[in-house]
This record gives sequence, structure tokens and C-alpha cells, in this order.
Amino acid sequence: MPDGITLHIPPVIKAGREIAAEATLVSGGYLQPDVGLHFLIDDIERRIVKTDSHGTAYFRLRGVLASGMHVLQVRYQGSRYSGSACPRSESV
Repeated sequence: MPDGITLHIPPVIKAGREIAAEATLVSGGYLQPDVGLHFLIDDIERRIVKTDSHGTAYFRLRGVLASGMHVLQVRYQGSRYSGSACPRSESV
């Protein structure tokens, strides 16, 4: 497996609805369990979530996005790895 963070998020999120994302960390060719991944929206840290036994952290956050484009980033402070996506939030 290549090193880094793989981020999965829907391309469109309804404004005011739950954000549901998952990020998987691989370092040294191995999935990394029990490490904190930092989830940021538009450069504001929203939460630190620990990875499960499969190296995946599940991020859920309700009702914080206004309509428009936003940047969701995931960072792992233990190394240089980061991942990002630009979901669009649409009005309901």
C-alpha cells in the first residue's frame, strides 16, 4: 500500500446536513491503528479522530456548512501526510 492518507467524502453535501467522511492512514506500507487524524474545514480544525484497527477514522459533523465550495483537509501530525477534498455544499 502506498503511504499517505486516503480521504472519502461525497462530492456534494446539502447545506445544514451531516458531513460524513472517512480517512485511512498508511505509513511505512502499513495501516496505522489508534492514531489521531486532524479534520479541518476551510482551515479550521473541527475534530481529532482516532483511527480504528484498520487505520480508518470516521468523521461526522452536523450542520456547519453554508452553501458554496469548502475544503476538507485531514492531517496526521506524526508525519508529512495530509489529504484534502473540495466538496460543494448546496442549499436544501
